[in-house]
Amino acid sequence: MNRSLFRTGLIALIFPLLSSGLLAELPEPDSMESHNLAGGVDYCKLEYSNLYGGTQRIYILRIDLSEPTIEVGFGVCPDGIRKNTATLGALYDGIAATNLGFAVVVSSPSVPVGLIKAEGKLYNSFSSAADDPSSGYFWINGSRAGVATKEQLSLGLGENIRYGYPVLLQRGQIWHAIDPYTGGDTTLVNGIHERTAVGVTSDRQTLYLVVFDRNDSTASPRGVSCRNLADFMQKLGCYEAWNGDGGGSSTMWTKEFGRMNYPSGGTWQRPVHDIVFVRYKQISAPEDSGNPGSPSDHLDTGLTPKKRR
Repeated sequence: MNRSLFRTGLIALIFPLLSSGLLAELPEPDSMESHNLAGGVDYCKLEYSNLYGGTQRIYILRIDLSEPTIEVGFGVCPDGIRKNTATLGALYDGIAATNLGFAVVVSSPSVPVGLIKAEGKLYNSFSSAADDPSSGYFWINGSRAGVATKEQLSLGLGENIRYGYPVLLQRGQIWHAIDPYTGGDTTLVNGIHERTAVGVTSDRQTLYLVVFDRNDSTASPRGVSCRNLADFMQKLGCYEAWNGDGGGSSTMWTKEFGRMNYPSGGTWQRPVHDIVFVRYKQISAPEDSGNPGSPSDHLDTGLTPKKRR
């Protein structure tokens, strides 16, 4: 099959609303599936037998930020106790969600690493983690989103801002600080791990949430380095991109299908401090009623999916 024709067809199959040029560089997958979850919200799963040095399983949400019936925001564990992505996604009435930023795993109540501003509320300010030149900030302001470097950071960027590490793309190019990365945590950046990334197109109207899976026991799927991740986000058509918390935290959840992946090849989800969600537009954020995280944080919390992905 002519690869250019395949890629054009791939775009139509995976994301019918995309213009025909965005995924022109995306490699041909061995298998794929896609679902429309809501107006402006599309999901797909891609599987590769040989990409970035091994098998890969990739979960992608494409969100049209200009769609008037939906909104995207950050959800924070309301009682300070970390919860898994499925629990937080349901708590915030999500259509879909992924994990977001880093947190101190051993602390209780949960302490986020670096800046987080969610729905206009500042939960944590700057920290020494932001000193690394590859630090970045994913922001959402209504129907626009982006990734700022630490030099570009301003609390006025949006109602939602989250520290991450490292920046992957700026102006459509792989960020110089990771090409190659020789800074502080080389294991986190250069190692092969599960990954969660966000990316936006140049018009700031299309948001991609991407999860690369990994099985730690078999290395199949293999996972990727941040340099690999940046390459994929670039091929996906992103103008700016950012790396969030990875490893056992990397989880995608949808209301329709439940949890889409099992990080590290396990059967549990690592509890996290915060998520990025998409939901139908509403006036107010959910309140913490009782103890929404009372089921064990390493279980599916009763969100039985229609299908397992």
